[in-house]
Amino acid sequence: MATLLRAINQYVGTSGDTKPTSGIPAGSTFYVTDYESTYIYDGSAWKDDYTTTIDFISCHIKKGDGFGITYTVSIGTATAATIMLTTPSSGTARMDDFTIDIEANNAISGTLSETPNGSGGAAVTPINHNRRSADTSDMTVVSAITFTSAGTVMQNFSTGSSGGNPVSDSGGATKLSKTWDLGYETVYLIKLSADNASTRVVINSSWSEH
Repeated sequence: MATLLRAINQYVGTSGDTKPTSGIPAGSTFYVTDYESTYIYDGSAWKDDYTTTIDFISCHIKKGDGFGITYTVSIGTATAATIMLTTPSSGTARMDDFTIDIEANNAISGTLSETPNGSGGAAVTPINHNRRSADTSDMTVVSAITFTSAGTVMQNFSTGSSGGNPVSDSGGATKLSKTWDLGYETVYLIKLSADNASTRVVINSSWSEH
């Protein structure tokens, strides 16, 4: 028969609330209502409970809110398509399962990089995929920036088609997808260059916040 060693505390609050740390028994929980996530106190710190609910029909992990952007632009051989994303500071939402889908009607190449130097551009508003939620994203997204350096390259990729021949590192597909868990308070840059004039590029990106 199991023996009760000590009682645990159960808390409910928002992501902006300060979690208590004094006199908290290990195993206590804190449910964050605006991100629908749970933290467990291990005796010294609050840790994210990674329990998730799997939708076996869509095979999507559902936790917190999912956000995304779509950016469409025409570029030539002398121009580039750029998207700069800035994550929030620690203690706010985590940016996980960050996915980039890239489509183009001609051959393109590009990079995903971390800590680039850039400025200017036009704001892009992320859309909440949970249409029952009014939450907005903590990610800042800007397109068509002026950059001076790409920073640390995380991924090189190419996609699209040239002369009818698919160009890709993913089995010849004309769409390329990569998934990342992003760091806190960090800037990321998606930069794409075209091999031909009048190249139509579509960048679809999505991520979860919890």
